[in-house]
Amino acid sequence: MFSAGVTFHLIPVRNGEVLRRISLNRAAWNEVFHHDHHSAYVFTMTPNEADNDIAARMFGMGLSEDPGTGSAAAALIGLLAEQEGPIGQFDRVLRQGVEMGRPCRIHLQFRKEGDALTHGAIGGEAVVVAEGVLDLED
Repeated sequence: MFSAGVTFHLIPVRNGEVLRRISLNRAAWNEVFHHDHHSAYVFTMTPNEADNDIAARMFGMGLSEDPGTGSAAAALIGLLAEQEGPIGQFDRVLRQGVEMGRPCRIHLQFRKEGDALTHGAIGGEAVVVAEGVLDLED
């Protein structure tokens, strides 16, 4: 498990085809993912996809699936940093939501110095789908 404020089970799978075929067994879900947010971020490296480096799907947190999970992508930086060389800046593009028809691209950036993660950031673009005002006065 990794966390960037919210804990996620990070689960690597072999390739994009395995990622695409995932279907949840709801009966076993709470037994397996029993921690505070009941979440699993399933991912794979995508060397054969031109526009991204990583593909992911996020299940849990009260949702059946989330099309774009910034907090899980931020947690994934911790695992990716463990797998990279000892020094350098690394930029990766992650795709999520494709399998559910709601594609999302998240840019990951992290820096390591002497095997220590010294910088981690995520970014991307967003579309406003709703807007409102909360009036707290009676």
